Amino acid sequence: MKQSLILILSAFTAILCSCSDKMHIYVPNAVNAPVLQEKNELKANLTFTNYQLAYAVTDHIGIMANGQYVFRFDNGNNPDDDPTYPYDNDVRGGLFEVGAGYFNRFGRSRTKAKVFEVYGGYGRGNFRTVAANYYDTEDPVRSTKRDYKITAGFDKFFIQPGFGIAHKVVDFSIASRFSVLHFNKASIGPLAFQDDDYYQQNFLEFRDKWMVNWEPAATIKVGFKYVRFMGQIGFVLPFDRAPNVTGSNNAEYDDWDHGEYFQPINFHLGVSFHFAKWLNEIK
Repeated sequence: MKQSLILILSAFTAILCSCSDKMHIYVPNAVNAPVLQEKNELKANLTFTNYQLAYAVTDHIGIMANGQYVFRFDNGNNPDDDPTYPYDNDVRGGLFEVGAGYFNRFGRSRTKAKVFEVYGGYGRGNFRTVAANYYDTEDPVRSTKRDYKITAGFDKFFIQPGFGIAHKVVDFSIASRFSVLHFNKASIGPLAFQDDDYYQQNFLEFRDKWMVNWEPAATIKVGFKYVRFMGQIGFVLPFDRAPNVTGSNNAEYDDWDHGEYFQPINFHLGVSFHFAKWLNEIK
């Protein structure tokens, strides 16, 4: 069963990442699926790149705040001959968002509760990376990455239904976030996409562009009472696929679309803090 799951995830990643030059201007933040149960319950999650809070204002209304900052180093783990490698080591940036929503617990037991929740919110973000032709140049005196930089900024609106199981030892949730991105900025360095005007023009189409994504995620938290280890896997699937490029100077761009600029798969590991009245009552 475990091997089958690994094969399925590997195949799914290969499909999502194939033909990608790993120029990511949108790296989805971790999905904040708090699985709250009662008034004044508080949860906080901390990973290497994401920072999340959720608080229950009433027994059915929750609020959240999420932050993200991505900063990677090229450590040589991104081989050019591996099209399934999902990460762009040049990407920098992040986002901040706030949200509110409704949750409802099913069953009387709080230590083995089933919870339905739906949240919605708004955020702003900005990412930058390096155009692929930076690594293609054979100029012995290479220009700086700044000359090949591509940047995009956006507003984000999201709605996020989900279902979770809250237990005194384990939390598990599945959330289905739908995000609407409005790209309000897209800029390129003087050498980005050099000698490929058509590809350059297609990237600049992000200016004032709206895109809808489906971002499902599964989260598990394991521990006891107030502190738990957290793991999450998430995907991003853009609904808006741009038409195939024709007339490009490079045949490999003929299947290019906007979705290739989004990191397709995300893994998050971190720690979760949990404070609630019902936890204090557990002996």
